[in-house]
Amino acid sequence: MGKTTLLQHIYEDEMAEEFDLKIWVCVSNNYDVKKFIADMLESLKKERPRLETLEAFQDSLRIEIMSKKFLLVMDDIWEDDEKQDKSKWEKVLVPLAYGSFGSRILVTTRMGSAAMMIATVIKEKSEVFRLEGLEKVQCL
Repeated sequence: MGKTTLLQHIYEDEMAEEFDLKIWVCVSNNYDVKKFIADMLESLKKERPRLETLEAFQDSLRIEIMSKKFLLVMDDIWEDDEKQDKSKWEKVLVPLAYGSFGSRILVTTRMGSAAMMIATVIKEKSEVFRLEGLEKVQCL
């Protein structure tokens, strides 16, 4: 469908230079909160953090983004309604509240419910853009 390709163009565009920090994370099915935050920190610092507890990971992320305008891309979330756990998303996203005004989170998913879950946790106005697949002739 091209969701990831579209976000790659946005992420690399010169307009994205207005952000102090850019973070790209591919979200696996049945993700682990500590691994997810570790992936965000690795995207920022270009090295894997060697922390033990969830709180240490959250504190490290909070310190990295504090008062900075960030662009976070969470690519390819695969959680259906039965597997969604709001508390897991809260643990992932709570350190991001320390970022500066104007920070943005972009999500790609095939599951509209996953995007809505993140919007619910963030408690901010969100926009959902549904991409339609291209016709075969357009792909050629």
